Amino acid sequence: IGVGGGTIRHARYSNICIPRASKGIQIMTSYQGKGNVSIDDISFSNLSITNCARPFEISEKSQDCATVSNVVVENVDAQMYGYFHLNCTNKNTVKNITLRNWHVTMVDGPKPMFPKCYKMRGTVWFRASNIESLRFEKFTITDEEGYIKTWEDGAFAIKDCTQLYAQDLTLNGKEIRLV
Repeated sequence: IGVGGGTIRHARYSNICIPRASKGIQIMTSYQGKGNVSIDDISFSNLSITNCARPFEISEKSQDCATVSNVVVENVDAQMYGYFHLNCTNKNTVKNITLRNWHVTMVDGPKPMFPKCYKMRGTVWFRASNIESLRFEKFTITDEEGYIKTWEDGAFAIKDCTQLYAQDLTLNGKEIRLV
């Protein structure tokens, strides 16, 4: 969703199966700094995402500080081998992002899971920056093989995010506390 100019708002997406994708859901305000689309009141629900590198990504890198606000992604069953990427360049432009009722299962991907592969993709499994009000509600991660450990800097890196909320955020049944 996004890239270009104008406004995208009040969009609903539901009951979708994504059998293979580099990115399941991608929200972008610009492409390589070109464009300035504002995105508001977007919801995704009842998604099945399998064989996916990144099930959810937000990229806000516009030169004119486009906005992304009020995005809810809920009731998601994702089998993934990659990472989450919610890195926003500009402060105060991405607000009210909710990830509710997610069940994430880590699986091996098309390339073997080894540290060199993840160094090329970053060293943290879930990265988020410059988001105002980021919410996790019943977000469970199953990683029986220990794939998340291949990210040398850990599972979560939340930088310059305000109003961070996590309820029932678990990894293999154990609660994760975000600091």
